Amino acid sequence: MSDLLITNVDVLTNEGVLKNHAIEIENGYIAAILKDSDIEKAKDSAKEVLDGKGQLAAPGLVNTHTHIAMGLFRNYADDLEL
Repeated sequence: MSDLLITNVDVLTNEGVLKNHAIEIENGYIAAILKDSDIEKAKDSAKEVLDGKGQLAAPGLVNTHTHIAMGLFRNYADDLEL
């Protein structure tokens, strides 16, 4: 049983786009990516079903290279020698 099922959504993967699939979410995590043949069965047991028609699901990207500290410390200790 999933908490959320997003149907009719295109899913972006590192191997291309999966057309008209479903994303099954349990406890806040993606539990499965489903093909057409498995979607109807999953709909019956899902707590909530969202229609993702015309939408693209893409993985969240994390920018691990930031310069936020540079802005935060700008002009701090500029008068000190290196």
